[in-house]
Amino acid sequence: MVGASGHHLHLPSYPRAFEWFSKARIEYFREYGGLSVGDDRLPRIEGKHLAVVLVNTSCTFHSVAGFDDLLELVTSVSHVGDHSLVFSHELYNLSRDNALVARGEATQVFLDPKTQEKAPVPESLRGERIIKGGQKNASARLSN
Repeated sequence: MVGASGHHLHLPSYPRAFEWFSKARIEYFREYGGLSVGDDRLPRIEGKHLAVVLVNTSCTFHSVAGFDDLLELVTSVSHVGDHSLVFSHELYNLSRDNALVARGEATQVFLDPKTQEKAPVPESLRGERIIKGGQKNASARLSN
């Protein structure tokens, strides 16, 4: 159904999924990488200023979510490289029998902010704990 403004009614704004994925990755860095912000307002992981850049992202939508549906986003690390992490995201609709709404992936690369050269993935973001146990769940009401 299309409203007078040309927007689909009762459907989420699909680009919002990328916003939610991004926020989940930030929370992941807070919990597992010790992400903090220094007095200079620059982010730090393990006390070091590192740039973390998004180099690739994708999302495939599998079903719709209605306005005010309760959604759950599950974020995990599927691969740890020398200089990068690959995140997997799955968005479920708890209001509709846990239907899979979207599945996405994002690759982030660590850089030394001074040289702009690749930097190693911090130790706190490596290891089996990250791949096997590092799942971050968040539930939120969907709003357009």
